[in-house]
Amino acid sequence: MFETKNSINEKSILKENVYFILLDGYASKKTFSRMSFNNDNFYKYLKNSNFKDLGDRAPYNMTYLSLASIFNLSYPVIEGDVYKNRMSFFPFLLNNNETPKLIEELEDLQYEFIFYGNSWSGCIFRHSKCGNPSNDFITYESTVFFKKTAIQFVLNKNYEFDAITGFLKKDSKIKAQDSKFHFFHHLSPHPPYLENDCKTLKSRSLSGWEPYEDYLLTVGCVNSLVIELITKIDKNDPSAIVIIQSDHGPETKSHWLKSNDSSEDIHLDNRVSIINTIRSPKKCDKWLKNNLGTINATKFIVGCLKQVKPIYLEEKTYVGFYEEHRDFGTVKELATISK
Repeated sequence: MFETKNSINEKSILKENVYFILLDGYASKKTFSRMSFNNDNFYKYLKNSNFKDLGDRAPYNMTYLSLASIFNLSYPVIEGDVYKNRMSFFPFLLNNNETPKLIEELEDLQYEFIFYGNSWSGCIFRHSKCGNPSNDFITYESTVFFKKTAIQFVLNKNYEFDAITGFLKKDSKIKAQDSKFHFFHHLSPHPPYLENDCKTLKSRSLSGWEPYEDYLLTVGCVNSLVIELITKIDKNDPSAIVIIQSDHGPETKSHWLKSNDSSEDIHLDNRVSIINTIRSPKKCDKWLKNNLGTINATKFIVGCLKQVKPIYLEEKTYVGFYEEHRDFGTVKELATISK
């Protein structure tokens, strides 16, 4: 873990704001290459903005476990463990009695944690301030319950996917070095996909990854919005720590890829391959490694704020399952896939 607060020189603690941008289902460079999709303009923008690429493997293949690992600063479940439901994982852990380890660490540093959510995650939690409260938010559970009824058309209309635009529209100017940790769970490019205006949801089901052309169109929308967010940060909060990650990659099919290889290993690799890039203060560079996964990248941020060397975990990837699968409640460690 980290040093205790009593062993930290409080004068050395940083106050830089943190912007943690979680893009749900955003693919890795490798996956985009397999799809023959040119995402170079976005990557060039990030490079010119001094972002550094980290490891491109997710700790898990699904949101509720991947985000739980970020908030726990550890693997919440490993091979051999058994769980009965999702109540210990994201988003429920932000409303459970026990404070998640990340938020506990931030509270010790007197940082305010602000969560910007969507209809899947919700936003009103006991362990965070909600950055974009809305009475129109429909929870993930409601979506699942109603999606096979006529109410699904109302859900499609009101479904909140955008965690970022509300922040961009705020009139108040960002205050630099204000000890704020902003966490954006932006649902796109995960379905439901967007129309060409990047604002309207396509009139399709709330689940399913087809067609891939709609996924790529939505990626373009996400790229533009992230650039707008970083531009605002650059103007008002240039010393901030900014990290861009995805929780997992898309659920690809053979016709998504330029190769004729239809191996399930390829599709699983696409699912656990992610974007993971960061911009941080130079005084923290000595602890930054290019192979950091999402958990260790978050540990790096906390260590950077504390100005204390983080203790990293071994990088691992686990495959979990949804409720309808016979193996739900367990995970299996994923061996490195040959490329």
